[in-house]
Amino acid sequence: MEDFFMQKIYRKLLFDLDNTLVDDDENRRYAITQILIERKEKVTTKKIESFIKIDNQFWKNRAEGKIKDPYPFKNNAEKTKWIRAQRFLNFFNDISFEDGVEINQKYINYLNKNIVPIKNAQKILQYLYQKQYEIYIITNGP
Repeated sequence: MEDFFMQKIYRKLLFDLDNTLVDDDENRRYAITQILIERKEKVTTKKIESFIKIDNQFWKNRAEGKIKDPYPFKNNAEKTKWIRAQRFLNFFNDISFEDGVEINQKYINYLNKNIVPIKNAQKILQYLYQKQYEIYIITNGP
């Protein structure tokens, strides 16, 4: 039986993007810092880490079914808009839903401006590519 597994060679590899190839936490720290600066709020490590904690807990609760959709959405775009605005509504406390949607869009733009790779991820991908593996990157993030 062991010989069977030793002979089996996988040629297609899937890599998650967030916190596997890209340091999602560092990207989020950068993005929320830029949002705080735009809003002319004091930027502190405590405030930044508070957002990261709220964001992580939100997505965990959502995955566990603890956060339900408030109503049947017309389409996925409307649902996505509602979901992504919630973390900012939870963090800022004093903003409207429309503000949460706008902040989310700016936040996503900032995420795309400061992509921090995980150390050695590129070397590993280059090695696998040279060995002729098919490499696929997957993510559920924007």
